[in-house]
Amino acid sequence: MKLLGNNSISTAISWILFFLFVFFAFHVIYEMFGYGISYYNLKTGNKILYNTFYVGNTIDWGNTTATGNTYFRFKYPFSDQQMVTGVFSLEMFLNQLLQFSFYTLFFFSAFKIFNGMSQEILFNQNVIQWLKRFSLLNIIFVPLSVLNWLYNFKSHFNLDILLIIFIHFLLGIMVYFIVEFFKKGMDLQHQADFTI
Repeated sequence: MKLLGNNSISTAISWILFFLFVFFAFHVIYEMFGYGISYYNLKTGNKILYNTFYVGNTIDWGNTTATGNTYFRFKYPFSDQQMVTGVFSLEMFLNQLLQFSFYTLFFFSAFKIFNGMSQEILFNQNVIQWLKRFSLLNIIFVPLSVLNWLYNFKSHFNLDILLIIFIHFLLGIMVYFIVEFFKKGMDLQHQADFTI
């Protein structure tokens, strides 16, 4: 099986990335819907979809019952499987929104790149544009992560956060160099087309 072009490994990878994009997009939409329902229930005392989107002052957390804050627990639709649990706050909402939105865009951009590489002409403007967007997305994620961590958690950085920030920054810079490589390849391809 060939790496690039129609019916290639890049086509298979693009489909995997598309399914990851759909999975994360579902999470963003479903979680935002859950936060909206939970906020409405909390402010009005209603119990709309209460078994799926629980919000209250006590919650079973592992083998203990946590009290003292307002907690939430979202379950996947039509199941008892827990999706996310935590302290119900604006900070948690913003953190989840940033993380899931970023990875939704991350996988969508990666899907568009690999889908473009599945075409017969590898060096095309569409792939270059999506590589640029992917690069900028990773670079912009770095300061947003720092601000998110400082605003929402107000604590010192730990090694995990620094490692994630470094990986995305490095990925953004590397892809930016790959964009220049693709531009050169496209120029050479145009020159070869004119010579023929």
